[in-house]
Amino acid sequence: MITYIVLGYGCHLTDIIKRYLHHACLYINQGDNVIVSGAYTNNKTAPNMSEAILMEDYLRDNYCLKNITKEDESITTLDNLINSKKIIFKNKKFEKAKIVIFCSSSRILKVWVMSLFIFGIPVPKIITFDMEDGWLEKMKQTFVAAPLDVASMFIPFLRKLQIQRKQRIIRMS
Repeated sequence: MITYIVLGYGCHLTDIIKRYLHHACLYINQGDNVIVSGAYTNNKTAPNMSEAILMEDYLRDNYCLKNITKEDESITTLDNLINSKKIIFKNKKFEKAKIVIFCSSSRILKVWVMSLFIFGIPVPKIITFDMEDGWLEKMKQTFVAAPLDVASMFIPFLRKLQIQRKQRIIRMS
């Protein structure tokens, strides 16, 4: 059995999110475990809707997946992975070679490095989907966001700033 971790990217069911979730379902089998991970990140435009709830509803309604666990407290990629690992250990479903993570293609470097430290070797398999519009967003994620996010794993002050920034963005969206 495989445990899939699907990282969230917003609380609105856009066409790109539908395609991302469809892409994930090309790999997920009916008996596999799925963790959908993402917090309430759009308080103004999607109150009472977390990224995890959005994905869970869509996967249940459109793909009849049953073994879905919702993790809706994570506002950063690091939180997504740490909280998903806690769920896996709590449910005794942890097998390093049997974890697959879905993320956007521009975040693969960040997710791979974080997974190395969180899950250890072997690093879980990572399957990506191209979600970003344009090269500028990909460059920003690869060369600015990824190094800062990885550094925040080891520098508590930077981690605190990152969380405060995300919380400000959530309050405004």
